[in-house]
Amino acid sequence: MKLRKFETKIRRDLLRFSFLIIFVMVIITLITVFFFNRHLQHYRVNVTMAKYEEEVTTLFENQNEQLYVNEAMIFQRFLNNELDASHLFSAFYRYNANQKIKSDLLVYDPQFKLLLHTNPVFENDNRLVYFLQLVMTNMSANEAEDAIRVFQGRDQTYLLHLQPIKQDEALLGYSVALIEGREFQLLREGVIADFVMTDQYRNILVSSQPKIKDVVTGKLNEEELMDEGHLFKKSNYVHAISNPVDHIFIITYIQKQNYTVVFLSSLVVLFAFSGGIFVQSGILAKRISTKIGRSLYSLYDELMLVRESFPHEIKLQTDDEFEDLADYINDVLNELEEAHKRNLDLKELNMMSERRKLAAQFHPHFLANTLETIRSAIYIDPHIAEELLIRMNDILRYSITDSYVDLPLSDDLVYIENYLKINQLRYDEFNYHIHVDAEVNQLMIPKLLLLPLIENSIKYGFKTRRDLTIKLSIRKSKADTVKIRVIDNGNLLSAQAVKELNAYLAHTKEITRHHGLLNTKQRIELLYPHSTFRLKSKCGFTIVEMTIPGGKYV
Repeated sequence: MKLRKFETKIRRDLLRFSFLIIFVMVIITLITVFFFNRHLQHYRVNVTMAKYEEEVTTLFENQNEQLYVNEAMIFQRFLNNELDASHLFSAFYRYNANQKIKSDLLVYDPQFKLLLHTNPVFENDNRLVYFLQLVMTNMSANEAEDAIRVFQGRDQTYLLHLQPIKQDEALLGYSVALIEGREFQLLREGVIADFVMTDQYRNILVSSQPKIKDVVTGKLNEEELMDEGHLFKKSNYVHAISNPVDHIFIITYIQKQNYTVVFLSSLVVLFAFSGGIFVQSGILAKRISTKIGRSLYSLYDELMLVRESFPHEIKLQTDDEFEDLADYINDVLNELEEAHKRNLDLKELNMMSERRKLAAQFHPHFLANTLETIRSAIYIDPHIAEELLIRMNDILRYSITDSYVDLPLSDDLVYIENYLKINQLRYDEFNYHIHVDAEVNQLMIPKLLLLPLIENSIKYGFKTRRDLTIKLSIRKSKADTVKIRVIDNGNLLSAQAVKELNAYLAHTKEITRHHGLLNTKQRIELLYPHSTFRLKSKCGFTIVEMTIPGGKYV
């Protein structure tokens, strides 16, 4: 039953729609999780980078401003032996006390002889002296004022800031600030990614993960973090690199999550959640479709009653839109019933008016042809004229008696044959044949329907030949279709003329020319709306053909 299919379709569509929503939600959630994790990793790397970048930049800005600029006179006077070491110690400790990252201070003369230190570890460190000399030798033009390097000590790694002390362009000595790498570990509060600080030679100053430092060389562990000579080229790290000061690089990084695990775990949770939603959607879809189906079945039953016993008022109490729909249908049915009654009355009046109009066109035309026939006969033979007058009188009486009543074909054929005999009397060489199946004798047709076609054949046929022959054939097929043919051998119409005439008859309503053809076509269509009317020209014969499917019989 189609209604059952409708209920099933509603349920299926609701489930399909629910599944589509759930599927889209799952996809959106997975994409969101993926991009959120990726964004979060970049965010952690960038936040950590910003923190260390700011701290390192601030550290060296403070050293330059607060120590080497503000206290420059103390360094100069100390190196000129104008002040003792206590003044320099006091200035340095005052500076160091205000810094997050603590440092040690070393002061050398131009030959790198140690004059002052704040940590005895560096007192006899020849490696440091050699390193400082090497730095001074290899300083670039851009480092004429100071140099920043990473120094690998015996036990620790230091960030070294070498500052030449000059007076009037004369070199007095060197100030070296050393920051132990572990000091930068104190900045890890709030840090949310791993980091490492190196020089350009990949010597590590400090790192948050010991595994990235080669225990032998103190450099970056290339096997851990490098690929084909390029730092962090491996796809399993998210990283950022910055160069806040000369020769010092800060690298923040975080290992990428295993998105397969994240994806699968998210998928399991989402499928479990989606499964619950889908089950609930199925239950809800069944309830909705059942409710809609129940109302629809009731409406369907009522409509079947309307179909079987019209008019019938639909009675539906479902407390939903279907009840409103039933009320609307009742209103429409009432309006249709009233409109149908009006249309029947109007159709009957219109048909009567149309048939009267066509008959009014037919009678004067027929009368004119009749008078012309009698006039011609008077000159030929008075006796023939008298016979013609009698026969014409019978035809005229028949045509005006009950003008608008449809009659059986057999009654009409009597007067059609009478008319053909009249023309046979007028024209010696004229001949005619009539063949009618007995089954169609009681077919109802408008009075003298075929007469205009006979007149047309005679009028135009004699223009081309005197031995005109007209054949009237009326047959009934097995499909209960009546086929009426009026055939003449006048051979007047070309194929193009037939085509144009058929087009004219098909699209013209107002009769301005070809009165007989168009009048006959319109009269038969009023009685039989599904009938056809067409002209043919074949093998020298002109054929007017009408088909009437399922005709009315007495």
